[in-house]
Amino acid sequence: MKQSLLWQLQTPETDKISYLFGTMHVRDAKAFQTLTKVYEAIETCESFAAEYNLDVSQGGVSPSIMQLPDGQHLSDMMRPKQYIKLQKMLLKTYQIDVNHYKRLLPFFLVNMISQTILSEDMPLAL
Repeated sequence: MKQSLLWQLQTPETDKISYLFGTMHVRDAKAFQTLTKVYEAIETCESFAAEYNLDVSQGGVSPSIMQLPDGQHLSDMMRPKQYIKLQKMLLKTYQIDVNHYKRLLPFFLVNMISQTILSEDMPLAL
């Protein structure tokens, strides 16, 4: 399928088709535009698996799963000049002080930036 979020998967060993729907965890209406094709693909499947909605979790999420291992920092992942450039750009553009999140996994920092950029048109995240 020629979609950026919905992928059709099939191995040569089987004639069964699987689908992978890679959502963006955003509430921007643009992300919801191709859901009809997703629903159609789900209808053809024998089984279905999805992520757990952490927003409704009883116990919440431990902050430790979002952090780099002890002793590691974002600044360790790039040259000092690159880190300073990143720090200045994030502060100027998104009002995010990366020093407050120096132990945060890069994935979660990217998610914070995405939430800042994209609109929140829908009541729940995709």
